[in-house]
Parts: sequence; C-alpha cells; structure tokens
Amino acid sequence: MIRWLALAGLLLGGAIAATFTGQKLPHLQGDYLTGQKADLPEDLQGNVALLVVAFTDGALATARKWKSAFDVKTAGQSGVVSLEVFLLNPQNRVARALIITKLRHAMTREEERRTIVAFGTEDDWRRRVGYSEENAAYAILLDPAGTVRGVYRATGPEERAAQVARAAETARVLRNPAKKPGHKL
Repeated sequence: MIRWLALAGLLLGGAIAATFTGQKLPHLQGDYLTGQKADLPEDLQGNVALLVVAFTDGALATARKWKSAFDVKTAGQSGVVSLEVFLLNPQNRVARALIITKLRHAMTREEERRTIVAFGTEDDWRRRVGYSEENAAYAILLDPAGTVRGVYRATGPEERAAQVARAAETARVLRNPAKKPGHKL
C-alpha cells in the first residue's frame, strides 16, 4: 500500500496544472526541425516522455536547460525520451522562417530530431500548462499510454533542479512500476 501511495505522490508531485494531469495528451501536430511531420502522442510509441514546451523563442535557453538536465538524470533508461516543443504564433511566414532558422542554428542535427515546432496552437496549451511567464519553459511528463502525469514550471535554477529530479524519478517509476502489494515471493 505504501508503494502505491509513494507512486501517486511522485506522479502528482510538482504538478502546477492539476486539471491537465491525468488526461490523455491532446493530439498535437507540428514539424520536427529536420522537416519531418510530428504527431503527438503517436510519435512517442509507448515511451515515457518529457515534453519541454516553450511559447516564445525567448524561452529557448530555459527549454534547453530543462531538457538537458532531464536527459542527464535519465541517461541509460530505455523507453524514456524527451522532446522540446515550441508552440508559437508568429504573424507571417517570414517570422516563422526566422524562428525556425534561429532554432536550427542553436542545435545539433541530433537535437533537431528531438525538437518540434507547431504554429497557431498555443492558446489552448497555455491554459493547459498554467502559462504565467513569457520566457519560461513548461515540462509535461507522459506515461507510455500518453497520459499526462505531471506538469512542471520552474522559475530558478534550484527549483528547476528539484523539479527535474522529481520528473526523472517519476519517469523511472513509470518505466519500472513496483510489483503490486500483496504479492509474496
């Protein structure tokens, strides 16, 4: 029983948008920076996933720190992935092209495979993650079925480190759930 309570605490720990937690991730279409089409949650193929979401190109540095820290904490865990997702609403095609160019210049080819840009969808997503700060990054943790298990936003390095650790531990638990109580070996 205690293990299940601990799991529930981990799954809900750090959540800032409780109404979004526990729901299936809504379908999101965009493009990977490599040019391939992106369809979430379908592209995640049963993996535990952290989506680091940014709503402005000014949040690029924060999103990169979140993803990088999570990747370090989950290194070597099979079935755990992370993606950067930029949900933007530029006014015209030129602005879109400039944003994509800026993102591509900031990333390696491998990072481009793990970065999605979607245009014109950010209003609903801002509500879902509890958007409150323009240059902040928001992290959404998904279980293998595509259900939201946590939504995080950190304003400083110490808070981010604590939330990344919590998200990484939750990801570990989701990949390797404990045996149900009552089973004796």
